[in-house]
Amino acid sequence: MASIKRVGSTTLQNRNADLFKALGHPTRLAIIDKLSTNQISCKLIQLELKIAKSTLSRHIQILYDAGIIGYDKIVNETYYFINPFALSEAANYLEEPIRLSEDQNFEDVHFKIPDGLKNPKL
Repeated sequence: MASIKRVGSTTLQNRNADLFKALGHPTRLAIIDKLSTNQISCKLIQLELKIAKSTLSRHIQILYDAGIIGYDKIVNETYYFINPFALSEAANYLEEPIRLSEDQNFEDVHFKIPDGLKNPKL
């Protein structure tokens, strides 16, 4: 996945764009979910997600290139783990706009939000 550097964007904005782009696929989010509690072998991720080895390999490579995951090689098995600093970096980047938007008074503003996004159920 090529990194796009925008003229006029800061290094931080470009870095976070790369992080969010890497996180922007349901399969990659499923991989993150699997790795959230423990490091897991590539073989186990593949079995649990029921995807082809080549598909998993591509998604793993994208997450790795973005710095979101790392790996340990133990004997003949590769175990992947989350890099918590990368995910914290992405979360921290959003804190300021979230805080600022919560402080705004939207009573007199009429804007549309898609129905599914108004109060998403977790």
